[in-house]
Amino acid sequence: MEGTMHTPSALPNRANRGGEMAEKSYEEEHPTKAVGWAARDQSGVLSPFKFSRRSTGEKDVRLKVLFCGICHTDLHMAKNDWGNSTYPLVPGYEHTAREIF
Repeated sequence: MEGTMHTPSALPNRANRGGEMAEKSYEEEHPTKAVGWAARDQSGVLSPFKFSRRSTGEKDVRLKVLFCGICHTDLHMAKNDWGNSTYPLVPGYEHTAREIF
């Protein structure tokens, strides 16, 4: 699992191609393949989840996540205990990682 988790945006992405505005596909905008563990519904069960993320920018740091902690808040979010979860949901923000050059 590498980097920060992102989910597809509902907003279209546009690029200037030959002087006209054209929509970029999700795959063009998010070419980096990644894998995480996600809850797919309010059962809270985590399973492998493949997704794509944006390219690493010049001000970003690319990380290979080695370990990730799950806190009690993550459990509440995975099970939609507060009624505001969006699925798929990849919990965890406390990482042990190595920088990738």
